[in-house]
Amino acid sequence: MKTKYSLKDVGKNLGSADTPIGVILIRPFSMRISWFLVNFTKLTPTQLSFLGLFVGIGGAVAFYYQMFILGAILSLARYLFDCFDGIVARVKGITSKYGAFLDNYAGLLSSALTIPGLCFGLYFYSGNIIWLYIAPFMAMILTYHIIESLIIARVLGDKAFTESVRTVGEASRKGLIAKLKYFLKKHQMSDPFGTGDLRLLLFVVGPLFGITYIVFWFCLIVFSLKEVFFFFYYSGLLKSADKLNKKNSADDSNNDRSNNSNNQNAAEEIDSKGEEN
Repeated sequence: MKTKYSLKDVGKNLGSADTPIGVILIRPFSMRISWFLVNFTKLTPTQLSFLGLFVGIGGAVAFYYQMFILGAILSLARYLFDCFDGIVARVKGITSKYGAFLDNYAGLLSSALTIPGLCFGLYFYSGNIIWLYIAPFMAMILTYHIIESLIIARVLGDKAFTESVRTVGEASRKGLIAKLKYFLKKHQMSDPFGTGDLRLLLFVVGPLFGITYIVFWFCLIVFSLKEVFFFFYYSGLLKSADKLNKKNSADDSNNDRSNNSNNQNAAEEIDSKGEEN
């Protein structure tokens, strides 16, 4: 069957790199469902974002009433909707700042509702008050990446410094973390165990198999180790970029002084010739 948009067109418009888990387990489904959406429905990216938000709210409510399998299924659907709206927008060429805002806002609000829904549901089901103490730590795990991104964006606000960071990053592929990041970038993958992976583990895998407590501690440990390793990686990267940026600034300053001196000498030579004439 000939369609307006092919699966290849969808594949070219996947957007930002996904985590390894997302690429291996989710992308094959999200690509094919997105292909169906762009060819056989009139759903807009905005409508998909709102549908995803409502599905996410449904998952939070299901968790609250201890319907954990239904909550896990709806949370998985919510994750897929988070892929659909962006892909449809890019394939049809109708991306917008509002759409990007709505997409991120819907994801954040869904998580904000799902965390208490899941933790209260597990508290009512088990009678164990520890779930009420776990809730804020779960929120930290899922929102820290947003805060971290804002910090990095603020640090990399200067274009020249961003270029220095990119140069240093491309040159430093000797360390284990640097090699891993280069490998992931080469294969269009983002860092493992990002927010998407943690949502899948906490909201889907844990409730679906009744191992949320184990999954939570696994996520907390992995999250902590990852942040420690990448803190040192980014610290080294930014320090090297600082040195390179200062060197480039000094070279530019020397070049400016040299150019000014050459211009001054040229002007004096012209004046001297004028006086001779």
